[in-house]
Amino acid sequence: MDLANEGDETTSLVGAYDEYYQMGVRSLMEKENIKKVPNKYILSEAERPNYNLEINNTNLINLPVIDFAQLQASNRSLVINSLAKACQDYGFFQLVNHGIKGDVIDRMKDASKRFFELPSSERSKYMSNDMCSPVRYGTSFNQNNDKVYCWRDFLKLSCHPALSQNFPHHWPSSPLDLSEEGSQIVVMNWYPACPEPELTLGMPPHSDYGLLTLLLQDEQVEGLQIQHQGTWLNLKPIPNSFVVNVGDHLEVSSC
Repeated sequence: MDLANEGDETTSLVGAYDEYYQMGVRSLMEKENIKKVPNKYILSEAERPNYNLEINNTNLINLPVIDFAQLQASNRSLVINSLAKACQDYGFFQLVNHGIKGDVIDRMKDASKRFFELPSSERSKYMSNDMCSPVRYGTSFNQNNDKVYCWRDFLKLSCHPALSQNFPHHWPSSPLDLSEEGSQIVVMNWYPACPEPELTLGMPPHSDYGLLTLLLQDEQVEGLQIQHQGTWLNLKPIPNSFVVNVGDHLEVSSC
């Protein structure tokens, strides 16, 4: 089966291949000789990345760096002010000295890598088009409706850890159902090498819908961009740091 983008004939067959594409980019690359990006992944010209935007000092963004350990120090109020300003001015900051050991981070990265290296038959056990599934392996945010897919595969795990006994008594007593619903999720993204990176994106421009996102960058492959004052800028990773992103819910609730 040749899924390369080669004229009208391939274009007319794209719909027939939708189910095949939903198996993920890695499966596509494992089973096919991909030399061109299939139409299902090609963005419109207006949405395509600026492939000429190279990583250099002129388009790098230096986000505020928040030292978590300093929140316990005598200058706590200064750090809190810096944190508030970072959220207001950028909506992002880089978090260091967060207390998560380097070997834990390394094992988390390794576990993610090993999952995506599993055979397709094993990975596909967790494939789901149900966006609310507690465990979901997929390739696009909404594979049922998305006209163009992202050039990525992901594994999403819903997490609901037991609440600490130290905090619930501080919560408002009314309404009674205030604390009944909430969620924490872990998402592992895998972005395979692309034969035509100027035509597609691993993740399109977006904002996160939750309160906060803690993002662990791959230090070996740069590619994360943040929009600041209308311009997309590259973010260079700091080893063992997290990029913290203010989500839509926190933005709305803090207005």
